Order: sequence, then structure tokens, then C-alpha cells
Amino acid sequence: MVNRPRARTRWTLRLCLPLTVLALVPLAAPASEHRFNPNSPSFATLFDAFNENYKQALYATAQGDRKRAASELMGTRLAWQMVVSRFRDTPPAQYRKDAKWRSDLTKISGYIQIADTRLDAGKLAEAHEALQSIRHVWAAVDARNGVRRFGDELVRFHDVMEPAVQAAAAGVNDSNSTAFTSRVDALAAGWQKVQDFGFSRKRPAEQKRLQEMMAAETQAIDNLRSATEAKDCPSITTLAPAVERAFEALYLEFG
Repeated sequence: MVNRPRARTRWTLRLCLPLTVLALVPLAAPASEHRFNPNSPSFATLFDAFNENYKQALYATAQGDRKRAASELMGTRLAWQMVVSRFRDTPPAQYRKDAKWRSDLTKISGYIQIADTRLDAGKLAEAHEALQSIRHVWAAVDARNGVRRFGDELVRFHDVMEPAVQAAAAGVNDSNSTAFTSRVDALAAGWQKVQDFGFSRKRPAEQKRLQEMMAAETQAIDNLRSATEAKDCPSITTLAPAVERAFEALYLEFG
């Protein structure tokens, strides 16, 4: 995954957000204390803080950086505790009718604990797997409640992108080229859904960056499709990693 500067507010004791949050929402405070507090941070604020740390923890575990992973996972855990403390018993409006809200929040807490335990044991790949499960749980929560989030669409794209990239890395030949073509078709269809989502940024610089990243992924997929149609197996193996790199950069910044 491309190591990019953090583009949005994230949970870190070096910024003012967590100190404000800690002052407003004690970890052990009962739900009744949050319900009528006009100064409590919004769900979007707390979830974004969690999400930014989460993506960095996902990156660090994928890269095998144990020290950084431990730091990012600590931020992820603290930020998630804020979400749970504030909203477990009083869900935001868009999730208020979700019968599985509490159980899915508990499930995410469990995956964070599993990742922590595996990281302590030096099992970074296994910690990464536990963290990956979190974004699937949250995508399901949003889908169930009719919430559209660009990051969820990227998660669904990832689920068809990764098998194609892995198959290319394993090698494409005459015996498996038909199956690989099907994977690339699914990859292209998944990317079309990302493009059709209509995600945009208000700030011109961010919008430009988004367009550049989307264009980079489109070009990488087009190159891979061309090689696949030509049955150019060596080029398939060479070109596939660019699809994953472009996705990782996009997800890290805008997912």
C-alpha cells in the first residue's frame, strides 16, 4: 500500500480532537449522559477519526511494520471506544432502526481485540486479516440501513480486485486464461460501480487529487484488460500490481 500523508482528521494525541473528545465523552459515561449534550462530537466526527486510524493500522500490518502497527492500532482502539461509548445505546438517526446495531458494534470491538492479540504475538498478517473483517462488517451495516458511503463501494471493489491480482501473480497460461478473463471482467464491472457512485470533494485540490487517482486506476485496469484480451501472459503478471497499488492509494486517502 502506498504510504501517503494523512489527508483528514485522525485520532492522535498530537491533535486537539482527541483531547476534546475525551473531555466531552468519558469512556465509562452512561448513555443517558450523552443524549442531551449539545457539545458532544457528532457521529461523523468520531467515525472519521476511527476510520483514519483504522486505515493506517490496515496499511501498517500489510507492510509488516510492527512498531507503527502497534501505534496505529492503539489509536484505532481508542477512537472506536469513543464511537461505542457515545452511540452504542443511542444510535445516530440513520442507524436507529437497525436491530443488529449493538451486536455489530460488539463484533467490530472483537476484531480489534483479535488484531491486538495477534499483533502482540508478532503475527502481522493474521492481525491484518482481523482488521480487514471490520470494513466488511461496516459495509454490511451501511447497506442494511440504506447508507451510501464511498469507502464501502471501494471495499466491494477490493473483493473482486484482489482475487484477480493474486491470480495474475500466480501465473496465467492457456489452461487458466478463461477463468482469469472472468476475474478481469468482474474487476472491470466492480470498478464501473465505483465510478458510477458519484463521489466528489468540495475542495478543488482534493477533487483534483481524487480525479487523478481514479484516472490512475482506470488506466491500470484498461492496461490489464488489453493484456488479457491479447493473452499476453508475461504482461498480465507485470501489469496487475499497478491495479492494486492504485486502489490502495485511493482507499487510503478517500476510503
